[in-house]
Amino acid sequence: MTSEGERFAVAMQKRAGVAYWWFFGLTDDQLGAKLSELDAMPVDISACVTPQGLRFAAILVPREGQDVDWYYGQNSADITRLLKSGGRLRQMRSYDTPAGHRYVITIVKPVKTAWWWFFGISVDDILRQARTEGSFANTISTYVEGGVRKYACIMLPRPITSTNLERHGKVRAMLGESHQGGWHGFYLRQISGSVIEAFNETTIFDPASSIKSLVHAHAMRGQDTQQAGLFSYLSPEERVPATHPLRPTRQYVDTALTAVSPQLEALYARTGRPSIAPEKLLRALLLQLLYSLWSERLLMEELQYNLLFRWFVGLDLDAPVWDVTVFTKNRDRLLAGQIATAFFEQVLAQAKAQHLLSDEHFTVDGTLIEAWAGQKSFKPKAGTAPVAPPDDPGNPSVDFRGERRTNATHASSTDPEARLYKKAAGQEAKLCFLGHVLMENRHGLVVNATVTPATGTAEREAALALLASRSTTRRITLGGDKNYDTQQFVQELRAVQVTPHVTQHTTNRASAIDGRTTRHPGYAISQQKRKRVEEIFGWLKTVGLLRKVKLRGVPRVGWLFTFAAAAYNLVQMRNLVEAAT
Repeated sequence: MTSEGERFAVAMQKRAGVAYWWFFGLTDDQLGAKLSELDAMPVDISACVTPQGLRFAAILVPREGQDVDWYYGQNSADITRLLKSGGRLRQMRSYDTPAGHRYVITIVKPVKTAWWWFFGISVDDILRQARTEGSFANTISTYVEGGVRKYACIMLPRPITSTNLERHGKVRAMLGESHQGGWHGFYLRQISGSVIEAFNETTIFDPASSIKSLVHAHAMRGQDTQQAGLFSYLSPEERVPATHPLRPTRQYVDTALTAVSPQLEALYARTGRPSIAPEKLLRALLLQLLYSLWSERLLMEELQYNLLFRWFVGLDLDAPVWDVTVFTKNRDRLLAGQIATAFFEQVLAQAKAQHLLSDEHFTVDGTLIEAWAGQKSFKPKAGTAPVAPPDDPGNPSVDFRGERRTNATHASSTDPEARLYKKAAGQEAKLCFLGHVLMENRHGLVVNATVTPATGTAEREAALALLASRSTTRRITLGGDKNYDTQQFVQELRAVQVTPHVTQHTTNRASAIDGRTTRHPGYAISQQKRKRVEEIFGWLKTVGLLRKVKLRGVPRVGWLFTFAAAAYNLVQMRNLVEAAT
C-alpha cells in the first residue's frame, strides 16, 4: 500500500497457449468464488490491509487435477500445523496486520521434490543456505519485526548437473539432535516409506510430523562439498578469534612501527612508483620467526592462503602477494636504516612502560650462530701453496686429515666473515659467528643484542659494548658464566660502576672475584637468574631458526639477530601481561 493506494511490482513472460487470470482488490470470499468458478488454482497471491478490510491480488491458472490449497492469516506456528498433514509450501507472502505480520500461502500435494522453508532470517542466511544446499530461493517475502528487516523464503534444489551432483548426496542423520533456538526444519520421509536416505531430484518425499529447532540450517552431517563459494561475508579481522595470541602481539608491533615510521620514511624517495609498505614486510618477517618458516619463499606461500597471516600482515583477502625477491631487494635498505635496532628499541620501550624491566640487575652471555657455509668452502687464503684442481667442481672430494687449518691461513669462500671456532675443548670447530645478548633479570627480557666475529675475546668485548649503551651510570650488577671471570674484564666492569656477579673460574687458576662479592645474597640470586639467558638462546635457535643462519656477513646476521630478539620480547611481553590479568 502507498498513500495513493495499491501499487504492484510485476514480472511478465510471454507464454502462448497458457491460460491464466489475474485479479486484485478481491475479498477472501470473492477469491474463493473465482477459484471454484474457473476450476483454477493460485500460483501467486498477495494480501494487503486496506481501509475497507483485507484484500487480495492473485494470479490463477487452470487446476488440471492438481491439489492446491490456499490459506491466509497464518503465522509461522499455523503453517507448521498445516504442513503436518503433508504437502509443501508452493508460495508464501507476508503482510502486516494490527496483530503482527501474517502470511498468505499455497500448499501443493503430493510433494515431488526436495524443499525447505525458513522464516525470521536475513539475506546472508538465504545466500548461505543456497550455497550450502545447492538450492535456490523459489519464493521470498519480507517484513520488518522489531525494527529489523527479516525474510521468509521457500527454497528448492537446483537441477542435478555434473557440477552440483555431489550437493545431492546421502543424508545420514538429518536433525539428529534437538537444539534450542535458530531456524526450523523437518524430518523428511519418503512417501509410503521410512525416513529418507537419498536426497535428490528423483526421490519423492514429504514433511513428516516431527519438527525440530535448529541452531544452524544444516543441523545434520555436513556434505563433502568440493565446490568453493564465490563470495565471503567475513573479513580477516572477523575470522581471527578475539583471544588469539597474535592479537596483543599485533598491537605491540603496530605501536612500534608507528614510532619507527619517520626512519622508514627517510629510506624511500619522494617520487617514483610506490613500493610495498615496509611495515608489511617487517610484519611478514616477524611471522617467519614466530612460526619457524624455513624460507621467505615458504612465507609467501603461506601468505597466499593463510587468513591469519594475511590479517597480521595487513593484506586484504583479494590483495596479491608480492614476489619473494622483494625481501632481497629491501634487506639492504632496511639494514642501512638500522631498522631492526629501532624496532627493537620501540618494543623495549613498551616493556619499560609496563614496568616489565629491571634497571639494576642484568646477565650477559654469547652463543654460536652457525654460518651458511660448509667446511669445504674453508680454503687457503691467496698466496699459499696452490692446490690440485678438484675432481668434481660442483661437489669436490676434500680430505682434511693432517692439514692444519686456522683462521689466519684459511677463509671461507662462501662467507669470508665467518670464522672457524669452538667454545669448548673436544667440540667440533664450525664456521660461525657469535651472538650476544644483555638480559635483565626480572623477567628475562633482552635489553640489548649484537653479533660479532667468533674470537676468544669476543664475548667479553661485546659485553662491554652492550653495557656502554645503557642510559644511566648508577651501579648495576652483571651476571655471567666462567668465560667472563678474568682480571681485565672484572676491572673494566668496576670502572664503569658494574658489580661483576660472574661465575668463579677456579680450575687451575684463581678467580678474579673473591668473598667480598660472593658473600652477598645478591650474588647467589644473580647466579640463579643468569641461567634464564639460555632460554633466550633456545628460543632464538629453535623457533627463531638462528641455529644455522641463511644470511651472510656480520651486518646481515646481526640485523636478523636483533630483529629475532625483538620477536622474543614480543612473545614474552604477551605472556607476562596475560598472566598478570
